[in-house]
Amino acid sequence: VVCSSKTLRGICCQMASPDTLPDSVPSSSSSSSWLPRWLWPFGYREGEPASSPASESGRLFTMHEDETEDYGGNKSSVGEQNVVDVLRTRGKEGAANKNKLGTFMGVVVPAILGTFGVVIFLRLGWVVGQAGIYEWLAMFHGGEAIVILTVLSMCAIATNGEMKGGGQYYLISRALGAEFGGSIGVIFYLANVVGLGFFMLGYGEAFVAGFTFLPDGYWWKFLYSSATLFFLFLICLKGASLFAKTSLLILAILFIAASSAVISLYINYREIDGYTGPDIDNLVENTEPHYSPYEGNDYDFRKVFGVMFPMLVGVVSGSNMSGDLKNPGKSIATGTLVSLVTTYAIYLIVGISMGVTISYPLLLSDTDVMIDICFCPWLVIIGIFCCVLSSALGAMIGGPRVLQALARDNLLPFIGFFGKGSSNGDEPRRALVLTYLLGQMLLFIPNLNLLAPYLTLFFLLSFCFTNFACFFLAISGAMNFRPHFKYFHWSTALLGGILTTAAMFFVDPMNAGISLGLLSLIWLFIHFRSPSHSWGFISQALIYHQVRKYLLQLEEGKEHIKYWRPQVLLLVANPRGSHRLIDFVNNMKKGGLYLIASVLTGNWTDKVKITRIPQKLGVVY
Repeated sequence: VVCSSKTLRGICCQMASPDTLPDSVPSSSSSSSWLPRWLWPFGYREGEPASSPASESGRLFTMHEDETEDYGGNKSSVGEQNVVDVLRTRGKEGAANKNKLGTFMGVVVPAILGTFGVVIFLRLGWVVGQAGIYEWLAMFHGGEAIVILTVLSMCAIATNGEMKGGGQYYLISRALGAEFGGSIGVIFYLANVVGLGFFMLGYGEAFVAGFTFLPDGYWWKFLYSSATLFFLFLICLKGASLFAKTSLLILAILFIAASSAVISLYINYREIDGYTGPDIDNLVENTEPHYSPYEGNDYDFRKVFGVMFPMLVGVVSGSNMSGDLKNPGKSIATGTLVSLVTTYAIYLIVGISMGVTISYPLLLSDTDVMIDICFCPWLVIIGIFCCVLSSALGAMIGGPRVLQALARDNLLPFIGFFGKGSSNGDEPRRALVLTYLLGQMLLFIPNLNLLAPYLTLFFLLSFCFTNFACFFLAISGAMNFRPHFKYFHWSTALLGGILTTAAMFFVDPMNAGISLGLLSLIWLFIHFRSPSHSWGFISQALIYHQVRKYLLQLEEGKEHIKYWRPQVLLLVANPRGSHRLIDFVNNMKKGGLYLIASVLTGNWTDKVKITRIPQKLGVVY
């Protein structure tokens, strides 16, 4: 049998029976390096002595000169190396990474915390007051539809094969190719950076609202946010394991705070002008929109949607931890869906509860109304701190991992420095420093509402490419696209791509066009300047699919003599010595199909070795 795959190319000769093979693998120094049963087709190097009776039936496997790839797509020659040694080496490299998280700690917790950001306590009531319950439900479910369709596409791609660090960047780059992956990787990293600034600006607002005895003002908020951002930076330096432990504690506090806030809305504990408790008249009044200016800016449905949408995008934060998961494909699919259902229910309960119990003037004028109404304001204040800091932690943990994967793939110049990880756990500390500095610069922006549309735009771009990547893979008919996750269809991926594109231009048409232009420039730069990568291109599968379809259509009807074209199969003994004949037939084909073949007669093993000579020399006929 001739094996022509990318990483294993060899000849299996006189295969031994699996029943004669033992179940264990001794050290590589043993002369009888037996393989486990699931690797029984592969065995010794050519000429290696064996002491087991099974080896007497013949050599099992010889791995010839070939190239292998590391996680970044870089090629290295392995020569006649035993596949057992290759697998054993890669196993040791994988064991070096100690941060191996499960589904709950690695995906569910980061996704829920990424969703419960600053919006739920400081902006959700304001959104309900501006848009009214009906329009808020419309924009909320519209955003949820985009997220759900994107999650289905992401789960399909994530469960299609091995997934490594980089999250959505890794998904898109390996599906659509280096150009699309590199350009969207830059956008996705910027989305995490902008998200970090967005959450820390919200933290500054919450801090001065909770500690009223402290000085207030623009520079004081900047000081509070900067000090806390540096503290988060120190936490992230310890790695993903400490982040997971910290996030679990934050999640518990957050659920307690959110529960106390919702209960307080119904028990009518405080006498506040505009707070009515459960009231049907208040509900009817809040169903209508009441768009009004806020801090000098006019708002309508489009702008309010841009402020609201960032509260939904955190559900994909779990994919950023792909390099730290035990089983990325399974964990990302399961954990993301669980967190999606959980956050949807909580947002729906909190939003409707605020619309039922609080009048719209109070919702519009007081963004800290949840603190004022709660029977224990400190619980809400601590909850706000926890949800804002958890979202900031998620952005600070996920962003550097995207940049590290992008740098290791060597797609863009001047960023290779950020590809190196720490010796313990491969933590992207260099990329973390850059992310911290960029996030610190964004704290100079006075209002988080100014950052919200850009955060929405960046995530919609990444969602758009994720959906279209899944769509193209699904319609291409590629044999290697067989995801374990079955609850998707090419139509859901296409619908998700269309909705995200429409939402992107709906929120901010000008900046959407600028972002696509920036993506195009990065795409062109990577296409012409970056080293080639053997990830494949989705266009190859699509072209093959279309060509095959049109060829089959030619057989449906009888070919007319006016459009006849010759189809020639030329058999030659030696193609190099028959170039005159080849050239003559080539002039005769006139745009028809022209196949050149060489028939080899004799012993199969000897002839296969002959066919390997042109492959090693890089000759393509």
